[in-house]
Amino acid sequence: MIKQVAGFVRAIFYPYGKSCGITPFVILFLPRTGSNFLAGKIDSHPQVMCHHEVLNPELPHPSQSVREGTVRISFGSTAERDAAPWRFLQILFCNRGRLANGNPNPVKAIGAKISHYDWPLVFLSILLNRRVKKIIVKRENVLASYVSEKQAIASGSWIYFKHMGQAKKAEPVYVDYDEFIKYERKRKVYYWVISAVGYLPAQKFFYIEYKEIKDAAAIRRLCEFIGVAGVAISTERTRKQADVPIVERIVNVEEMRQHFTNTNRIRYLLEGNG
Repeated sequence: MIKQVAGFVRAIFYPYGKSCGITPFVILFLPRTGSNFLAGKIDSHPQVMCHHEVLNPELPHPSQSVREGTVRISFGSTAERDAAPWRFLQILFCNRGRLANGNPNPVKAIGAKISHYDWPLVFLSILLNRRVKKIIVKRENVLASYVSEKQAIASGSWIYFKHMGQAKKAEPVYVDYDEFIKYERKRKVYYWVISAVGYLPAQKFFYIEYKEIKDAAAIRRLCEFIGVAGVAISTERTRKQADVPIVERIVNVEEMRQHFTNTNRIRYLLEGNG
């Protein structure tokens, strides 16, 4: 326990990326908020490498550049990461890797998706670390996130990369109103806690909404936030699970309409595919 606490405190103040001239950043996310889409998009910037879930229990998920073979990099074994997670992050934020031709990868910023579901103490240390820049991705249409998550659970597919072809059409799902309300509340608490940390001195936060990920101006501002040239990025490396109106993805839509009538939640059903 003492060793963990000591590691946690050191991690809060550790200057990630400083020794190698890298700007470290993380994408703080909840499921079905467009985080994979965002990570893949900014990873296409020549000066940015953005990994996916590096703290995933099964294995670290590298950037799409690594998956495509344009960048070669090694994370080491999952056992090594689990034995020393903070040491893993120290290496991660300085590991540029090499291009396929063997030349050094000229990236200036390295980031990754991290979630409080995986290694909560490590997540908290990164959240409090002032040197690591934070990108908060949020989906205002909570119902769309809820439905998308239920569809992903049912299909077993959480992400579709472009090279995998067209995403399969997901079947409509049943929405349990009480379950959804709890889901909505938990998300509000999460974002409240994250936002509270953003008020601490010297913290560097950037907020982006799901619908803004396709907006060139928003992505340009995000790039400038992490310290690289704010060029427009058009490369989309993932496919949406479903690009149909939310009302077509719910089995009991009329029941939900009755629940939402006369509340501000009715907008969830009116905002297209969310």
